[in-house]
Amino acid sequence: MRIDTVPNRITGARLVLSVGLFWILACGPSVGSDAARWAFAAFLVAAATDFLDGWLARRTGTESALGRILDPVVDKMLIIGSLILVMGLDPAPPIAGWMIVVVLLRELLVTSLRGAAETAGKAFPADKLGKAKMVLQCVVVGLVLFQQGWPGTLAGFTEPLVWAMLTVTLLSGFNYVLRAHKVLSG
Repeated sequence: MRIDTVPNRITGARLVLSVGLFWILACGPSVGSDAARWAFAAFLVAAATDFLDGWLARRTGTESALGRILDPVVDKMLIIGSLILVMGLDPAPPIAGWMIVVVLLRELLVTSLRGAAETAGKAFPADKLGKAKMVLQCVVVGLVLFQQGWPGTLAGFTEPLVWAMLTVTLLSGFNYVLRAHKVLSG
């Protein structure tokens, strides 16, 4: 198993960057502060490198078992950790605690289904709806952090995007359940 590939290093850097982001958010950056802007920048880089590492691994033929495990774990940590911590910002974004529970349950369910499929020796890759879910989650967190750093900007977009994210998260979860049923029973 190759662990020293460039894509795995990018994933590792995203993990470290996520921890830094969480530290900034846990300190409660004030609206319009440099800390709020650094949080946005850290999230933007972390989200962008999520797409880079997988693409690079496929393009260079350096996909690895570690990367297939670590990448989605870091993705989930980045999104769920960010969603939880942005709830503590002042002003609070239009994200309710129950919404984060729905996102978390979907992630646990899909991770379990993937594990069951891999244990059965069956491929269970991410699909387009799952990728759309990740993009919307990144857009929502990014928008909330952008608004924290630059208050008053894009004010009317957050709540509709939160509901769109939640809808796609649920649809994606149902889709994975249907796919898993076909893969595991066939």
